Amino acid sequence: MLNRTPRPSQSLLLLLILLLTASCAKLTPRTTALREIHQTYRAEFDQYLQLTVPAPAPDGNVINPPRTAGGVAGGVAGEATGPAPFAATLREIRGYRLRYGETSREASHLTVLEGMIYLQTGQLGLTRLLLPDLRRAADQLGQGSGAAVRDQLLARNFDALLAGWSALREPETRDSARRLAAAAAAIGAQLSTLARSGSGRTTAPEVDEGAIYLATSGAIFYAWVGKILSLQAPQDRSCWCEKGRALIERHLSVTERRLSSGIDFQSIPAGRIRYLAGYCSLALCAGETPGNSCQERLQ
Repeated sequence: MLNRTPRPSQSLLLLLILLLTASCAKLTPRTTALREIHQTYRAEFDQYLQLTVPAPAPDGNVINPPRTAGGVAGGVAGEATGPAPFAATLREIRGYRLRYGETSREASHLTVLEGMIYLQTGQLGLTRLLLPDLRRAADQLGQGSGAAVRDQLLARNFDALLAGWSALREPETRDSARRLAAAAAAIGAQLSTLARSGSGRTTAPEVDEGAIYLATSGAIFYAWVGKILSLQAPQDRSCWCEKGRALIERHLSVTERRLSSGIDFQSIPAGRIRYLAGYCSLALCAGETPGNSCQERLQ
């Protein structure tokens, strides 16, 4: 009987083939196209958006928190007369779907990206129409790490994001304040669930990017609750600011928290300025209000 056990050189060659096959499997035409679409989005993001989160006010008040999702995502659509924001990205998303369909996991990433574009450019009606697809995407992105976890987290919070940004476009009433508080609380609950999962996936850069974006959105909702209710309960405004500050703080590094008291925005990476500016503004608004006192007053 012939000995068919592979020799060491054959085994190494077989292992190399398997590794190359595995690597090639990751770089399929679908995933390559997905990367290219995200690169187009990043380029358009830099081109059309500008930072709009206000710097901390000298008197510690939150002055005109942004009323659009772009205010925390990195800016709002500019007033340029050129092409519509993200036109190239949306065109590439449509082309991807025509070529590869809409049921794959990769396509779910693009559903989340499309939803973010509509949210960031204030097209809340289109965001609302996309909600059923975003909910399905949240289920489809349940396995994985990194970008999959980030996009699932964003998809799971689109209902709350849409509710909050919609409330900010309505007259400032106790009802709109109630819905803003509910939206912020829902986002906070999702972030707490992620933190308690114990999987360690929250440390991935992509997940952190999504989490701090959501935290800052919720914090802005809380800031507006305090502003709206300040006529009836001015003493509680600092507590609403404290709730927002605490929501962001969980996702800041120790260094970033230390810098927040005397922040030099020139020394902060551009991608983090919008979050640190919001955190610093809310910290000034909150002042020295103890957290346990706020918990009792806001019940």
